[in-house]
Amino acid sequence: MNIPFPRGGLLAAACACIAVPSCLTAGSISFNFDDGAVPDGSAVFGSTVVEPTGGFAGGALKLVKNVNGLQGGYVINDLDSGSPVNSLNATFKLRAGGGTSPPADGWSFCLGADLPDAGWSEEGAGTGLIVAFDIYDNTDGDPNNAAGEAPAITVRWNNIQVAEVRVPLSGMTTGEGGTPAFADAQIKLDPDGSLDVTLDGVAYITNLYTPYEPVVGARIGFGGRTGGLNMNIFIDDLNVTTTTGGMQAALVHQPQSVRRFGFMRCWPTKRWRPVFNGSAKLLVAATSCRLRGRPAATSSRPPLWAQRITARCTGLPSPMVWALRFQMRPPSR
Repeated sequence: MNIPFPRGGLLAAACACIAVPSCLTAGSISFNFDDGAVPDGSAVFGSTVVEPTGGFAGGALKLVKNVNGLQGGYVINDLDSGSPVNSLNATFKLRAGGGTSPPADGWSFCLGADLPDAGWSEEGAGTGLIVAFDIYDNTDGDPNNAAGEAPAITVRWNNIQVAEVRVPLSGMTTGEGGTPAFADAQIKLDPDGSLDVTLDGVAYITNLYTPYEPVVGARIGFGGRTGGLNMNIFIDDLNVTTTTGGMQAALVHQPQSVRRFGFMRCWPTKRWRPVFNGSAKLLVAATSCRLRGRPAATSSRPPLWAQRITARCTGLPSPMVWALRFQMRPPSR
């Protein structure tokens, strides 16, 4: 099931400068694990191993094997020498299956400065970006009746859920029912904060705007777990590229409900976030910036933007045009 998130999606995200590009090509790795050794600049923890067999075409990173009660992790150290990472593209071959029926428990992909030197579960670790692939339904153990929390892909930032997408079990596993043992996977974070997640050619998350902020000292990792049931969770042909800098320009497509599109003129380091309590808040202190107008919510759900927002900034060397991203989350009560 492909669930696109409209630009201006579920959570407020910072504005982005339209005129000035802010990305630099930075770190990259490419690991095929064929020699059975842990690649330089990375480490395995818990039950995770690298072995020269069992991969797509040779070796593989094996987060967990089809044995009960395992938990492992794999961490790639900072690729960017302390520069703030504003985007990431990770592609790899995924093996998720070959264990019990139903399989359990799942795996996660994490980007953050505080990833532990340890294994972790499908829920992820750290306070950065987490994409969690929870396969086992803890409500009744049946992954096919939609009674519980899984199977699902959940996105979190700073330990706050940004979005969750229910996925059929067949979309979360590989090598079952005659399907190929390994499937292509991609997790892509753009420098405007939008996220795409694709498994086996299906884009389960597209253009999900997140509150992501550039991470200094970013580490990249995978975690996986089995419990009273099990599965293999293997990674092969892992390729990761990053860019560094601030959040990049994005002229955001407003939802159809928006009557007028708001712009602000501010220096590129100033970041604004609209909210649905009748105000717009400045996230980073600016020099003499003043709002004219304010967003107004209607009584419908989700609220609709009904007014234009502008801002005039003084004392800035070179004003730039910025576009608001519209939040479509109901107001807090």
